[in-house]
Amino acid sequence: MVLNLLRKGFEVHVYDIAEERVDIAVKSNAVKEDSIKTLAENSDLVMLSLPKEEISLEVTLGEDGALSRMRRGSILIELSTVPPITIQRINEKAEQIGVDVLDAPVSGGRSAAERGDLTIMVGGKYETFLRCKAIFESIGKRVYYVGGSGTAAAIKLLNSLIAIGNLMIAREALLIAKNQKVDLKKLHEIINASTGQSWMWSNWIVEMMKGGKTGSTPRIMIKDMTYAMAMLADTTKLPISSKVLDMIVSLTSGTSQDEDANTLFNFVFPVSN
Repeated sequence: MVLNLLRKGFEVHVYDIAEERVDIAVKSNAVKEDSIKTLAENSDLVMLSLPKEEISLEVTLGEDGALSRMRRGSILIELSTVPPITIQRINEKAEQIGVDVLDAPVSGGRSAAERGDLTIMVGGKYETFLRCKAIFESIGKRVYYVGGSGTAAAIKLLNSLIAIGNLMIAREALLIAKNQKVDLKKLHEIINASTGQSWMWSNWIVEMMKGGKTGSTPRIMIKDMTYAMAMLADTTKLPISSKVLDMIVSLTSGTSQDEDANTLFNFVFPVSN
C-alpha cells in the first residue's frame, strides 16, 4: 500500500518495528520515522495497518500513541481488521482532540495490495471520506463508503466470516475428492464455472494447487472469526461459525498458527513455507 501511494506522488512517512518493511519503503523514497510519535507529529494523515485489536489500541491510545501527538484537523485512517467497538473507542478519544477517524479495512490479500487492486470499505464522516478518496483510490480499485464509525469494520469481519467458511467447506470437498480419486484440476475447473464457486476457490485454492502460499495464517483466520462472532452477544445462534472456528483451532493444535494457511491443505496439495 505504501509503494502504491508513493507511485501516485504522495509524500509518505513510515514507521514499523519490522525494519525490513521500512527499508523496502525507504528505497522507494518514503521518509523513515523513528517512532509512532514522530510519525504522528510530521503527518497530516496517519494510516495504520496492524495485526490485532490490542496493538491497534496501543498504537492509537497508548501513552506514546499516535493520538497523543496528532494535530487538530488531522485524520486517522484505521486499515486494520478490528472490531467496531475498537473503532468507537479510538474515535471517542480522537473527537476530544479534533481528529477525524475513518475505519477502512481492506480485502483482497497481499497480491491485490501489491497490484493496488484492493476492495476498501470506509466508515466515518462522509465529508472526511471525500477528503481521503484519492488516497483510497491509490491503493484500491473498489472503494465503498458504508456509513458511520465502525460500520466498515463490521462489514469486513462479516466478509471474513463468509470467506473462511467457504475455505473450510472447500477443504472438506477436496478431502472427499481425494478419497474418490477425482482429478483435482478438473474438479477445480468445473467448480469454478459452477454454483460452488467462491473467491477462496478461485484464488486461494488455485494458488495452493501450484504449491504456493495464501499470504494469511490460521492465527489471522481465528482472530477474524472470533471478532466477527463477538459482534453477536449470543454465539449459540451461530452454530455453523462456531463449528468452523473449532475446526481451525483443532487442525492447528500442536502446530504453529503463524505458518501459512496452506498448511491446512497439506493432505492434498504440496506445501511451500
